[in-house]
Amino acid sequence: MRTAIWPVPFRLCLGFLSLLLVSNGTLNAQETRGQILGRILDQSGAVVVGATVKALNTGTNVAITASTNESGDYFLPLLLPGTYTLSAEMRGFKTFVEESIPVQVASRMDQYRSGGGAGQ
Repeated sequence: MRTAIWPVPFRLCLGFLSLLLVSNGTLNAQETRGQILGRILDQSGAVVVGATVKALNTGTNVAITASTNESGDYFLPLLLPGTYTLSAEMRGFKTFVEESIPVQVASRMDQYRSGGGAGQ
């Protein structure tokens, strides 16, 4: 009777790959933060590029900011669970503010808003 013996490096690589695949599901389940993402549009529906978007955690008074990209999209990742006030500012436009936005563990909040017309 003949038994096949796999080389040690191959067995180590296979073991590491198996461990990685098994632990991947566990690591994702332990996420403790959420995110807010969205798109800023003007009154005509055109995207607003370069707007500053700020999410302020009303419980901790900690803020995170991002800028809109060429598609008007913004992404605010790694937010602690809590209630946030979201604001968007751009020169030549009215400041947009929305309060009481809930962010939960491993949640995603999509915000697509019009930035308003020219203002202060």
